[in-house]
Amino acid sequence: MGELKQFQTREEWLEARKYGIGGSDAAAILGVDPFRSALEVYCDKIGIAEPQVDNDAMKWGRKLEPLVAEAYQEETGRELKDFGINIWQGNEPWLIASQDRQIVKPKTGHLEIKTSNYLKEGDLAEEIPVYWLVQFQHSLAATGLDWGGFAILLNARKLFWVDVERDNSFIEAMLEAEAKFWKRVEDHDPPPPDSSESATKVLKALYPKDTGKTIVLPAEALEWDRVRGEADQEIKRWQGQKTAAENNLKAAIGEATFGTFTNVTYSWKHQKRDGYVVSPTEFRVLKRVKEK
Repeated sequence: MGELKQFQTREEWLEARKYGIGGSDAAAILGVDPFRSALEVYCDKIGIAEPQVDNDAMKWGRKLEPLVAEAYQEETGRELKDFGINIWQGNEPWLIASQDRQIVKPKTGHLEIKTSNYLKEGDLAEEIPVYWLVQFQHSLAATGLDWGGFAILLNARKLFWVDVERDNSFIEAMLEAEAKFWKRVEDHDPPPPDSSESATKVLKALYPKDTGKTIVLPAEALEWDRVRGEADQEIKRWQGQKTAAENNLKAAIGEATFGTFTNVTYSWKHQKRDGYVVSPTEFRVLKRVKEK
């Protein structure tokens, strides 16, 4: 088992998380987190990221956590333990994880508690989101546990739970990638940005103004320039095809409001925009309504 550290306040916990890689960092480091990039995690660890502001989903997730834990106990007959605001220290100085709950009976395991308004039970039965699984395996690595599971509240009315075993081959590869990332943190060597909105946001925050200087770019810039140019041409080509297709649909709809074929409906409605700062305009908007 890893070493348990408990905190009195969330602020103390947030500060402690800066000195290691937690479960929610792992997926971003591996490039599978849809909301965060490795670059954003890096900036957080070296202390230059903007403080994370809780959104409604995060606030309600914490409020609902005890209720989900209680429902899990009732449905499974298992016993859980709440360590409060906690961090488990793994075998590496940077390997940390927080436990939502620990399963203590029938045997010790790790429980991740989630809430979701967009996932369906059928989706979860087929596959748990990859970034959740990475977080889970990271937590097993930090705690030293061999198994655990998820308790997921769906649409605030349905509990889905599933057991997951430790995957040592994946954990080995994950820890290797995390060790390389932490070396970058120690060396103040940022990871390369990716195509995510997270990376774009971080770059804007890191370099808000220019200095007027001219620098020589690295050799890799030749490839970046080539890829950018090809992508730009492809975007223009596909945008042209999209525009042509939309114009054909508009011409076919003509003065009508809706046009249908097979199980698809398009609308081309007149809309009016009131004038505030800009002048008032009137225009029609083409929309693919729905598939019946």
